[in-house]
Amino acid sequence: MTARRLLVVVLGASEFPRMRQRNKDNVAFRNSATALANFLGGERHGPGAYVVESLFDADDSVGDHVYRLADLLRKHADATDLIIYYVGHGGFIGRKDYFLTLRSTDDVHSDVTGLRASTLARVVKESFHGAVYVLLDCCFAGHAVAEFQSVDAVGRLASTITLPALGERGTAMLIATSKEEPALAPTGRPFTMFAEGLLTALASGAANLGEYLSLQDVGDLVVDVLRRRYPPDYVVLPEVHSPRQIGPSVAKRPLFANAAYRADRPSPGADAPPHPLDRFRDGPAAGLAQLLREAERHYRILGRGAPEPVDWLDQVGAWREAVAAADPAQIVLMRFGPPTEEELSGAFRQLAEWLRGRTGVPVTYNLPTTAWEERGRAV
Repeated sequence: MTARRLLVVVLGASEFPRMRQRNKDNVAFRNSATALANFLGGERHGPGAYVVESLFDADDSVGDHVYRLADLLRKHADATDLIIYYVGHGGFIGRKDYFLTLRSTDDVHSDVTGLRASTLARVVKESFHGAVYVLLDCCFAGHAVAEFQSVDAVGRLASTITLPALGERGTAMLIATSKEEPALAPTGRPFTMFAEGLLTALASGAANLGEYLSLQDVGDLVVDVLRRRYPPDYVVLPEVHSPRQIGPSVAKRPLFANAAYRADRPSPGADAPPHPLDRFRDGPAAGLAQLLREAERHYRILGRGAPEPVDWLDQVGAWREAVAAADPAQIVLMRFGPPTEEELSGAFRQLAEWLRGRTGVPVTYNLPTTAWEERGRAV
């Protein structure tokens, strides 16, 4: 079997200097793009090797953007799979043509400065010949599905050429919203709602699934995550579509590692170093030690993007000796070295909330330097 090589291309923007409405800028877009790129760039347990390229926040004209994207796809002609993640704003030209905003997009002349979904679909079809996965994190993303619907000449030959000869072909899409709904970036959260669910799903996986997750699996997990975190009258749920297929749906093909599957499975023949919490496998702290190991995996993903994410928690004295041998009145999270603003307002707080829900005791996060200790707060 040919080894898979998965090309990941990140598109979109977080700042829109040519827009008349200045409230279009959104740091959550940049956080989401960076977090997913770093996560997949560091993934070593997927169904193939991931190669990440980014055009995010590039200040190119739409024409130059298209040329650069086509060049990237030709450069990676040996890739078997293409994953495109776009995060930004979606809009309409003349209430009909759906487009994606770039950093260079001008809302007065969106017809010539916006990246039309039809153009993106055409470039992908012309320049890439493997399985395509499109993740759209923007308003009214459902309107883009039809642009990836048409079957090209290769598709018309599918009935006369065997599937192995064609390789894995087709397009699957995971979109943040339907045709009618806006996407959300909740106030105070570091990521968009869709990216928060996506990163959590990839970080957590599902114990009832196999070694790998398909796009359909991930879509289902994202829905579950967001339904648990947000009220029904606020949450916006993603959809999975398979608009263009040659043979079996690529939406059900293995695409990502299942973190829950590999969590307690060391690599065959590998002597993994002992985890500091292993010494609490037996005794009164065993249950809490397991919760803390789960929290460590959870936090490392939420905070991905900082240097050396594996060492972020620094084991915190094996999570403060498994929180005083599992008889806590409260849990105090320590961070060695000052965190970033995004960490303080987002990932660190989310970890504290998550731990409080799992242990039932108050959680406080304290930070070591004087300036940051003043910012520590109870959840």
